[in-house]
Amino acid sequence: MVSVDIFEQNGNTLVEKSALELMAEKRSQIIFKQRMSVGLTQSQLAERANVTQKTVSRIERGDTRVYVAKSV
Repeated sequence: MVSVDIFEQNGNTLVEKSALELMAEKRSQIIFKQRMSVGLTQSQLAERANVTQKTVSRIERGDTRVYVAKSV
């Protein structure tokens, strides 16, 4: 089960996260969980996805948004 907090702490106040932020966090958690379940390292996933290991790390941390390309 993937869990996502709808609030984040900003200093001493709680700030509600937007729907896009929530979706990005959930997507990052799913990618991490799936990578772990098939036993891939970040480097192995990066090679298969034709991106760098640093990009995979950023995606899993939620620092980089993932865009799904439309197939032709």
